[in-house]
Order: sequence, then structure tokens, then C-alpha cells
Amino acid sequence: MFYKVIYNQEVIDVLQTIVYVKYQFRNSLILLCNDKSEACGIQSSDQTEFYHLDELLDFPLYNCKTVKLAEITEDEYKILKEALDANKVIEEPEPEVPVPEEPEPQEPTDEEITDSNTLEMVRTAKIKTMSEACNQTIVNGIDVTLSDGISHHFELTTEEQLNLITLKEMIAQGVTSIPYHAKDELCKFYSVEDMTTIIETATQFKTYHTSYFNSLKNYINSMATIEEIGNVEYGIDIPAEYCSDVLLDMIKSIGTEGDAIETTD
Repeated sequence: MFYKVIYNQEVIDVLQTIVYVKYQFRNSLILLCNDKSEACGIQSSDQTEFYHLDELLDFPLYNCKTVKLAEITEDEYKILKEALDANKVIEEPEPEVPVPEEPEPQEPTDEEITDSNTLEMVRTAKIKTMSEACNQTIVNGIDVTLSDGISHHFELTTEEQLNLITLKEMIAQGVTSIPYHAKDELCKFYSVEDMTTIIETATQFKTYHTSYFNSLKNYINSMATIEEIGNVEYGIDIPAEYCSDVLLDMIKSIGTEGDAIETTD
């Protein structure tokens, strides 16, 4: 398994394995520990420092950071490690669209549609469905017309979003030929102009849909009947009074909402 170590909303380390340690008060020593119930910390990847986790025993060291662990894929581990080795600051974003882990509510029958509890159940189910639609829309990605005059498709999975962050750093460092690939295309070198177009378009696309979902959720929460909630679909026009300032500004700058949410399957 692979993990990222998060402290103050920044990724400060990545681990291939978790090595627990305990503090021996008698000799003031830090020892490796196989039993998590006795552990008060974990070892950093370079074995030069230790981190504390909330679920472990108190760590007596004053300067020990209390961190959070998040499981990641091997590909994400490699990307983050390369960035950390280059002394890059990696900010950990807040979860954009939290998805409840509880079972999805079943479609209510006519007999069940009798009170406010049922209304809230339908509302919760609809918001969850719209959250999944938002996430899938972002992952499906974008079509970008580059300097060759051809439209290329780029997916925006979590891995691809991390790749774009790395490529943006490469441009900032002066690299003029950037290796990347569109969906179902071979990897090739992109110019700074083309790569900047891809990154900016992807950023705008993700920001738009994140803002759109947040406003759509606000709109759904204002609805008072099951029929209203049931008619909601991802991509509908949202009345301005329920839209965030960010979404209204993006709609204005883009021109029309329809253009902003255009996607490909």
C-alpha cells in the first residue's frame, strides 16, 4: 500500500509502508513497534523524523507533527515523491464533493410519500446522484483545439489532474517541450502555448463544474416538494438567486451556461 502524509493541508511525505514506533520512558528511547496499540508515532520515509497520528498514544516529543494519512495509488505515489524530492509545496485540497458512505436510499413508494422524512430522503438521494454526475463529468474530460487546428480529448482523472500540476511546474521552470498525451494518442512533446491552453481549459472546466454542483445543491435544498426534486437533472439552468458569485461570474465570462457544461461521453 502507498500513503501520503498530510500536515496543515500540505502533503509533506509519502510512504510505501507504515513503520510504527513507541517511546521507552525508562531509557528515553524511540523503538520500532509491531503492535499498533502500543505505538505513539510512525517513521518518516527518510527515517529522520517521526509523525504522530490522532488514533495513536500520545507522543512525548514536543516537536512531533500530528498528521493525517491518506491511501493513494502507486502512480500517485510516484508523482508526489518526485514533486517532494524537488522541494515543491503540494497543497492538499479540501474534498470537493463529499459522498455519503451510507446506502443509497431506495425509491419511495406512493404510500411512503407522506411526510417530511420522506422528502429529506429523496433530497439526499438526488444530491448524491448529482454529486456522482459532477464527478463523472469532470473525469470524462474536455476537448481542446490546439495549434494544429485539431480537437484533442483529455481525460481528467485524479492521476491526470496531478500530472497537469507537475507539467505546470515544468513550464514555470522554463521547460519548452512538455511530454504529454491526449486520450488514445501517443505521448508527444507539446509546446508551452499548447500545454498552457490544455491546463487553463482543464482548470476552468473543473472549477465550473465544482461551482455548478455547489449551486445546484443549494437549489435542491430550497425545493419543497418531491416532484420538484425528482425533475432535477445535471446541467439544468439554476436560478441566479441560488448561484454562487463564482458560478455567475464564470457563466458571464464564458458566454452561455450551455457552452460551459458541454462534455463528451
